Amino acid sequence: MFMKKYLVRVLLLLCPFLLVAQDDALTAVNIPEIRRTVNILADEIKRLADTQVNTDRQLQANYKAQLAALRKTMQEAGDLENVLAVGEEMRRFDEALTTGGDEFEAIPEMPQTALVETPALLRTAQEGFMRQRQGAVSTRKNAVTTLTQKFISRLEDYQREYTKNGKIDEALAIRGLTGKFRAAVETQSVEGLTQSLLAGPAATQPSVEPTTSTTRAPWRHWKFLKSGSYSPDGMIFDSPELPNDVTLEFTPTLGKGRVTGRSRSLPKTINGQACTRFGKALQWNIGAPQNLNATMTLTSLHTAQPPAGTPALQVRVMSDTTQLANITVPISTSPMTLRLITPQNSTRAAIYCEQAQPASTTIDIPADKPVTLLLGFYMKDAGQSCDTSFVIE
Repeated sequence: MFMKKYLVRVLLLLCPFLLVAQDDALTAVNIPEIRRTVNILADEIKRLADTQVNTDRQLQANYKAQLAALRKTMQEAGDLENVLAVGEEMRRFDEALTTGGDEFEAIPEMPQTALVETPALLRTAQEGFMRQRQGAVSTRKNAVTTLTQKFISRLEDYQREYTKNGKIDEALAIRGLTGKFRAAVETQSVEGLTQSLLAGPAATQPSVEPTTSTTRAPWRHWKFLKSGSYSPDGMIFDSPELPNDVTLEFTPTLGKGRVTGRSRSLPKTINGQACTRFGKALQWNIGAPQNLNATMTLTSLHTAQPPAGTPALQVRVMSDTTQLANITVPISTSPMTLRLITPQNSTRAAIYCEQAQPASTTIDIPADKPVTLLLGFYMKDAGQSCDTSFVIE
């Protein structure tokens, strides 16, 4: 009873500080740039969770097939006791998958109490399954930690920008949010923290500004210049000598497009430049630096297999003749997300693709010079094909 009263008093004393920390976090999440960044983290964590679910199901199916093969081998050997032992493990495992297993175990469907001493081959199969499942869990945890560390680094960038611009309250709120995520990394509770923040009062607000006649998504302020054939070799764009193997469909008002085709072209010299990579590209004038805020989602039906490295997406930002950024991201069949983020009242932008690190960079955008953005889709070797849809938001 004494200990209970003591803990209550401690919690009451700490409560104001806990509330302040939570309020700071919620205040920070209400800042549009921060909320977008938290949403990005949440999306990537969900993608990792979905990947682990699929991996777990495959490992479970493999283990069941291994048990069936083991029982058949023992049956053919006339080993009744071991046939019964493997049969019992098959029954137990199916039941664990149906009920969800023991939630207090690291591997719910394979608790320590399920491990057998004999037959030795069954014990080996159980231990192998556990190692694979634990490896999948560790892979996801490490990936979440890596993502969160990068997210924290971005929060620190925002904190500096807001401090420089005299927005001290916002900078303090971002610092509070950063502290909560640092603590969540230590306790491996990032996913829960992210969900609680997005489910808070800010969740009733749109994560991006609504598109109306007076408020438009930043990318809608871009002036679409042109699209056409191009080669990243020497940055040759819209030349009549370029091959036309790839078809590019794009609706500027919707920000939606599709790139399809099969490369049939061999290396050739164009305008004195040796070219081996060919495709299609789009180009915009972005206007004000704050307009470089967009999310591009890519979905592909089929692509080349590694180590070819193509098809690929190229992102190039230019100020007059000065190159500010040049990122190349191999396109995969898994959904991909490219982010262009510029904090409000800032001329420093971040460009990155989480699925293809280290495809990321930070740039300074001149406020007094025209800045253009090029998105290029290209292939290298003859016979490679691409069917990629994309949408800009």
